Amino acid sequence: MSTDFATRLRVIRSERKLKRADVARDAGLSPAVYGRYERGERTPTVDTARAIAEALGVSLDYLTGVTELAVADQRMLARLQEIEQLPTDRRQTLIDVMDAFLRDFKAARAYAT
Repeated sequence: MSTDFATRLRVIRSERKLKRADVARDAGLSPAVYGRYERGERTPTVDTARAIAEALGVSLDYLTGVTELAVADQRMLARLQEIEQLPTDRRQTLIDVMDAFLRDFKAARAYAT
């Protein structure tokens, strides 16, 4: 986890144009400790990793490499969690509608180029 985690920390922080000290402060860490995580010198506890993920606005799954999707929009993540709670038939209906919108978007984009 350490190298991949460290790389993801650096990349997402850089993409968001955040300073190490700001992420450290928001996660309740000292900048020196946060820097060790970014360099892969130390591995955080789960609670610390969760705090860092919250400070960066991504999921813990993204930071640990479980998913490639760095959910920047926390409202979207909340919606996905709510969708998981729907009964199977309602969830499938919603997925079918989203698939139709995505298909139409991709087709329109393909014709526009």
